[in-house]
Amino acid sequence: MARLEDITKGTRLSGLSGPGIATVESVQWSGTQALKVIFRQADSQLGERLLYRVSFFGLAFFIGKKWMKPMMEKKKDDDVEST
Repeated sequence: MARLEDITKGTRLSGLSGPGIATVESVQWSGTQALKVIFRQADSQLGERLLYRVSFFGLAFFIGKKWMKPMMEKKKDDDVEST
């Protein structure tokens, strides 16, 4: 399964914008929970999207020679609020 950290320049993704496959042109982290992705669509148009850990599960990654779906990340014990 893929993680947000797996999105790098050259990664091919389905679900970023429209029905086609997009190729990542650049990425920039915004903290540890969000990633700004600039991508090129199949029709050569550039697009931009901010992906959050909790909201990028509609994407499909093409890594190597196979498609991968994002994995749900488990919270660490210290991430859980105590009452």
